[in-house]
Order: sequence, then C-alpha cells, then structure tokens
Amino acid sequence: MKNWCVNPYYTLASISGRPNLPCCVLNDTDKHNFSVERLRNDFDRGIKSEHCKACWTDEELGVTSKRQKDNRWISWHSKKSLNQLYAERHNRTLLSLQYKASNLCNLACKTCHSIDSTRWYAEDKHFGRYNKSAVDVNDHKLILDKDIMTIRHLEILGGEPFLDSAHFSLLERLIDVGNTDLHLIYTTNGQQMPSLRLSKLLSKFAKVQINLSIDGKDKVFDYMRYPGKWETLEEVLKQLQQTNWKISAYATLSNLNVFYFDELLEWIVKNFQLSDFNYQFVYEPSEMSVNVMPVSMKEKIQHKFLNHKLATFLKPVLDTVMFPCEVDLINKLKTTVKQQDTFRKQDPKDFVPEIVEYLY
Repeated sequence: MKNWCVNPYYTLASISGRPNLPCCVLNDTDKHNFSVERLRNDFDRGIKSEHCKACWTDEELGVTSKRQKDNRWISWHSKKSLNQLYAERHNRTLLSLQYKASNLCNLACKTCHSIDSTRWYAEDKHFGRYNKSAVDVNDHKLILDKDIMTIRHLEILGGEPFLDSAHFSLLERLIDVGNTDLHLIYTTNGQQMPSLRLSKLLSKFAKVQINLSIDGKDKVFDYMRYPGKWETLEEVLKQLQQTNWKISAYATLSNLNVFYFDELLEWIVKNFQLSDFNYQFVYEPSEMSVNVMPVSMKEKIQHKFLNHKLATFLKPVLDTVMFPCEVDLINKLKTTVKQQDTFRKQDPKDFVPEIVEYLY
C-alpha cells in the first residue's frame, strides 16, 4: 500500500456543476475511461492512476502531496491507523467532505477562473470567453443523511464562503444530527470576517479552523488577489486571532509570485507556526505553472533561495521552479498577463517590478 490514497474510499469533493469526486485535484475526469470504481481498482492494485498526476508530480519533486496530507489527516481524525483504513476501505464510510458552497466571490485572483469566482464574469465576457451571470450554487441535499452523520473532517470552499449563506443549511443539518465534534475548516480570502449568523452557527462546533489564502504580502498580494488589499487581510487576521478558532495560512504558487515566496515565508514565520502553513502549485492555467519562466529568472530565484535562512524549506519550491518548460508557454503567459492587467488597469511595475522583464 505504498502509493495508496484514502480519498477514493473515504472522501467526497462536492462541487456544483461537476460530478461528485473523491478529490478536488483529480485531472482529466471528463475522459471516457474515468470512474471512481476504476480509480479504486488502480489503488487496490498499487497502480499510480493517470488522474492523480498532481500528487505524483509533487512527490517526485519532494513536495508533500495532497495524497500524503490527506492520508495523515483522515487517519488522525478517524483515530484509525492507515493500515486499518486500508483494511476497511470497501465499507463505503464517508469520513471527509470538501464542500464548495458556490462560486460567489469578491476577488478575481490572477490564477483563478469563473468556475471558482463570479468576479471573473465581467472579464471573461469582455474577452469573449463566457457570458455567465448567475451564481453556481451547490445543493447540500445531494449529501446523504447517512454521510452527514459519519463525516469527521469538513472543508468549506468557495468562491468566498464568508460571503455565501448557501451552505448554512449544511451546517444546520450537522447540528441537528449532533455531529458537531468534527474538524470544520473554512478557506477564506481574508477580506472579511464571518457574518453574525455564520459566527453563531460556528459557535456550535468544537473544532473550527480558518485557513487564510495568501499568495504574497504587501503589493504582491494586491496584484495576485485583485481587487483585494493587504491592509484588509492584516486587519482581518488581527480580528481572527481574537477568536478561539485555529488560524492557518495557505499559498498558491505560480510564476507570478514565486520570486517573492521567501518574503511571504518570513511573514508567515512571524505570524504562524510553520506547521500551520501549506502551499500548492498552479498546474492550470499551464502558462502560470511555477516553472514557466526564462532560465535567467530561475537563476535569480535560485540565488535568492539558496542563500536564505529558510533555504531547507524553500528547496522543494526551488526544485520545482528549475524544472524545464516550453518556450511557447512563456509567450502564452505574456498574452494572458497583458490581457488581465489591461482590463484591471494594473501596471505590474507598481506591484512586481522585479519580474516585469519576463511578463512583457
């Protein structure tokens, strides 16, 4: 069971407009040969599924993958060893739920898209990509009553879940059945506190964690998290630290912010335990993958990271940056970034001056 993963057996990623999947980072799930049963069969036989490339790539680069994190998390929350979970894998008990309430959001982050944010609608319409107006709301009734009772780990995603009341009924169902001792995690962009109604609901749960999504600090944050403001995030963090909730942080690394990752990391160390911080790499859009940049820029990052006091922590990120890339993707990046910046009336020289030379 060296390459085994708990997710195809114990996890559900419930996302509006997409089939219920056991994981939110599976790729090519629209292929005719994909099914959850086939995925389970691959793991039963020790085969590395083609749909799990994100985790296999991370592990090859020495980065802790979602598979590895979830194996530990679900084992800890269920109070069962990985061997026991493996032995009981066909019992069909739901232990972990990732629930995307909707795509209602107030930010249009650089590496995001309209599937996850309504703030992208106007920009997509302007460039003739989509013409959407309605919010994609997930129906909590699709989660079975029997599963509501067994969940030990629930992650609420968005959009921006602090703006969205659509998932409140899911919390109320959990309260009604008495399943309030589970680990409840919210991922938020840090531009607002929970509403009074949501705070009252969260007060019923014993283990609440607020995960701040932070892709840079100061001007880098403002550039990556348009039209979010770093000052607002810092104020929200201060307010969150006055609650009894556990506060953690998460970063999404692309070629637009990785140059500044060491600076963000220094800020993280001042405000969090490193064990309360995680990061992931961008794989889509492919032109924003962390390794898509000229060799000259990679060498600058290499010099910066190797001489940093947190060089050991930075090494897996650096290894990923140094991975070869296609020149065509660099050219595509320039087109994508220029479109974004033109529509948003942002001059990258005001936000990320050190990397402008390869953005345009």
